[in-house]
Amino acid sequence: MGRLLWGNQWRVCHARVKLTAVRFLPKLALAISIWLAVSVTAAWADTVHLTLTNGDQTIDLSLPANPTPDFVGPYFFTLNDVPFTLDGTTQLARIVNFFDGTSGGGIGICDYTNCPLVDLLGPQLFSGPLDSPTLLSGSYMLTDAGDSFIPGDFETVASVPEPASLVLLAAGALGVARRRK
Repeated sequence: MGRLLWGNQWRVCHARVKLTAVRFLPKLALAISIWLAVSVTAAWADTVHLTLTNGDQTIDLSLPANPTPDFVGPYFFTLNDVPFTLDGTTQLARIVNFFDGTSGGGIGICDYTNCPLVDLLGPQLFSGPLDSPTLLSGSYMLTDAGDSFIPGDFETVASVPEPASLVLLAAGALGVARRRK
């Protein structure tokens, strides 16, 4: 059994507990900061902003990073009724197809007038299975499959950071920095 602490013994033990707590706080703050960074990084992935450019024209789409496909085929998944902008004019894509690597990868977009508006081959722009994909960020070169209404090769840039998440991450880092001083 443990001993009871009296008088000076109690003060020494109490001082050791306080000293241990003070030494532990920076590590706790660091652990919380890492946890916040990881959870904020997950929040970044809420929306993927996809920009397709071919020098003359630009198509912008904002999609959920983990979309729920409206249709899943053997080599692609489809999202229906996706708003997008073509050179700054807002339109509605009837379908947006994302193709897996076995079918040439890339993306196909059909609006209500032109199908395909763009049909682009290239790398697979998502990870995971077709029925629960995660869109990837990065920069990719996509090649016109030859039947696009808007011809040409496109550079695709998909980015995920959202300004609110960046502010939250910066605030956490500032708090840790202030705490260490």
